[in-house]
Amino acid sequence: AYVEANRLFAERVAGLGDGMVWVHDYQLIRVGAELRARDPKRVIAFFLHIPFPPADSFFKLPWRDEILTALLAYDLVGFQTERDRTAFLDCVSRVAPDATVRHLGGGRLAELTHQGRRVRGGAFPIGIDATRVAARAKSSAVNRRLKELRRELGDRDVVLGVDRLDYTKGIPERLAAF
Repeated sequence: AYVEANRLFAERVAGLGDGMVWVHDYQLIRVGAELRARDPKRVIAFFLHIPFPPADSFFKLPWRDEILTALLAYDLVGFQTERDRTAFLDCVSRVAPDATVRHLGGGRLAELTHQGRRVRGGAFPIGIDATRVAARAKSSAVNRRLKELRRELGDRDVVLGVDRLDYTKGIPERLAAF
């Protein structure tokens, strides 16, 4: 079902034109390989939102070869952390000792060459600039607005969440916990 779902996604995307395709997360890892088979010149990128396991864990997966082959079909594979990117490159080097890796851009980006194709692997952390947000939270404008809210709401507890409205986020359960 996983392979078929990825094939169907790729089929649909292939019919939308020849622009760059950016695929997100593990559910769609094989989309790149399916697209690459249809259009070898298309630019295809992938971002993994979950940690990539270290080699000793990854190689316990029965589908490890298929997963790595699918990831190597992308032009760019992005990860949350440098640790994840390094784990990916380590796994590739173990199954493809002929692959060469060179680090670019201060080490956050690596380019690997395997079977005549170049694939870039990068660490692209998703998050906020905590220092900037903390500084802004202490600003006079924020303090004024906070006072206004306290006047408007009185002596109440306020819970603020910024979440996708997605059943996997457990929003009803979190509200019940509060």
